[in-house]
Amino acid sequence: MTVQRLERAGLMTASGSGPEKTRTLSNPRALAELWSEEEGPPQRSIRGFLYNSSTERIAHSLLRFCPDGAVGGVLAANVYKPILTRVPPPVRIWIPELYAEDNLKGSGFEQTDEGANIELVRSKNDPWLVHIASDSIRRISPWRAWLEVSSARGRTKELADGLLLDLEERWHGDH
Repeated sequence: MTVQRLERAGLMTASGSGPEKTRTLSNPRALAELWSEEEGPPQRSIRGFLYNSSTERIAHSLLRFCPDGAVGGVLAANVYKPILTRVPPPVRIWIPELYAEDNLKGSGFEQTDEGANIELVRSKNDPWLVHIASDSIRRISPWRAWLEVSSARGRTKELADGLLLDLEERWHGDH
């Protein structure tokens, strides 16, 4: 069972017994690192190109044609913890599993394997893929954003480290 495994690994503590037993996540960083080790990369479903002046505008433009989608990867992480002055392509956008690609007609999106600046990834109701509506852009949860950039290098690694520190501070502040 997952809960018992987390307790054995020292990531969760338990107190009480029977119906009064409570469990508390004691080490969110270790849980995030375990998750990043065990999660495989998402299956890319559609790569393409959409002309626009910035990665943010590309995302906004495409999300108008896929309102149930959410920005992921480096762009989502950078929205949560702005560190990068320029987010490198491709822009990752999570789309519902049954989203019809024909809905992209009229957006200017062109499917391509080379020179892609957009990566559309289909979601199978991933519980960590929490879509968050905000005044800036719909995006995945901050924990999921961290997971997607956790193994990056360079400035993106700095972004991942900063985001994880923020998440830990928020977690400890809430508990």
